[in-house]
Amino acid sequence: MRPGSVQTARPQGVVRQSPGGRNQNFTGISSPYEEPQHPELVVETDLRSTEEIVEQIIAELEARDFAKIIRF
Repeated sequence: MRPGSVQTARPQGVVRQSPGGRNQNFTGISSPYEEPQHPELVVETDLRSTEEIVEQIIAELEARDFAKIIRF
């Protein structure tokens, strides 16, 4: 597999089954990706570092009382 390919981002076997027709309406393969109209969180992976993205996600989870992260 090539680094960054769709196959590396999916559970093993799921993408490989799709071209054979087992998984119909597979987003990004047999069905188009539809961008959400009003996303709750936007993560700009092309503009921010991994550390900044992690901090953004943690801050959002804490703000929504989904998690309390202990920082060392």
